[in-house]
Amino acid sequence: MADNSYMSTGWENLDAIIDHLRRSDNVVWQVDSIDDYQRLVSMFVNSAIAQNEKVVYLRFARHTALLEKRNNLKIYHLKVESGFESFSTQVHSIISSEG
Repeated sequence: MADNSYMSTGWENLDAIIDHLRRSDNVVWQVDSIDDYQRLVSMFVNSAIAQNEKVVYLRFARHTALLEKRNNLKIYHLKVESGFESFSTQVHSIISSEG
């Protein structure tokens, strides 16, 4: 991929079907289990890190973490207990600082 606006999902066949991801894409997955989602996340993040992309993981769920700390991966642990306004302020602050 010569164009920097394109990114791989990490799954070659899916990339071919959707003509890759674009940096501004919003992606919604419907999965039957967190294990199914884990596989998708792992492929995407491994591909991004292999391409020397910075990955930011906003963690706020109670399930086992989907990603572990490593180079080019920054993990933020968000506090959802304080309510939506506090949560959205945290997200906005992270986006502002990370770009």
